[in-house]
Formats: sequence, C-alpha cells, structure tokens
Amino acid sequence: MHSPFSSSTSALNLPPHEAGAICDRVSAAVRAEAYGDTVERLARDVEAIIARQGSMQEEDLLTLGWSKPALVETLPDALDLVRARASRSLS
Repeated sequence: MHSPFSSSTSALNLPPHEAGAICDRVSAAVRAEAYGDTVERLARDVEAIIARQGSMQEEDLLTLGWSKPALVETLPDALDLVRARASRSLS
C-alpha cells in the first residue's frame, strides 16, 4: 500500500501559506467539536436540573461548577438543544 507521507505533496513539503491554512481549518474543527461537547454537557445538566426540580435558575448551574462566562457563551445554544429535544419527545 502506498503511504500518503511518501509523496511529494507531504505536509512537510507544502508552501507555508497552504500549511497555515490547513492548520487553521484543523484548529477551527477542534474548537467547534469542543464547543459542541460543552453545549451538550450543559444541555444535559439543564435537563437533569429541570427533571429534578421542575425549573432551573442560573445559580443551579453555578453550583454544578459552570462559570458565568461559560454560561453566557453556551447557554443559549444549550437551551435551544433542550427545547428541540423536548419538542421531539412531545411529537
């Protein structure tokens, strides 16, 4: 089997601008995946709190270790995810 690393188009032989563009795309993909994982964890925490208490306050999430900056960044997307799951389960 031919190794992709033995050809002349190896990442080591790429012009700097192409290598930089590849690194940027990989970094963006890693950040997007990490953000998605964070939103998923937060959505599950929200669902657990609501299932246990019937409602949720920001303080409930803070006691679970979420920081205010993390909540500001991810809570809108997490709540959208919770709503989407709830509407699917009602359908």
